[in-house]
Parts: sequence; C-alpha cells; structure tokens
Amino acid sequence: MVAPERTGLQEPYRLPKWRRTKMTICTYNARTVASEAAIEDLMMQAKKIKYDVIGLIETRRRHPLNAVYETGEEVFF
Repeated sequence: MVAPERTGLQEPYRLPKWRRTKMTICTYNARTVASEAAIEDLMMQAKKIKYDVIGLIETRRRHPLNAVYETGEEVFF
C-alpha cells in the first residue's frame, strides 16, 4: 500500500469510535401496499428483523399514508 502523502491523496476523515453510530438499513420489495392487509404484513415481517430504516422499492399506492403505530414505529408512503 502506498502512503497517502506519496500519492497526493488525503486520508478520509473518520469520527472517533466513541462518536460513531451504527444504523441498520433494510430494503423491502413491496409490489403493492395499497391495502391495510399488505401494510400489516409488512409490519409483521419487519418485527422479525432488526432495523432502523426500511426503504421500500417498487411500491404502488393511490393515496399517501402517514401512520404511527402503538409500538412507536412510523410509516410514510
């Protein structure tokens, strides 16, 4: 490995370990979340994994939905 000062590249800045935060991002391929049953299924599947953020892909929904569940989880479509 070549030292950064020899290549002219600067070493990227890294936060000290005590200042870092781990975040778990999950992706979920949901063809349609148009019905309440589909949303409930998504939430049941989400309970099986550890996540901080779920990114939905290929979603289809006619009307926007913003909901906060009793568990404190928030859903925005």
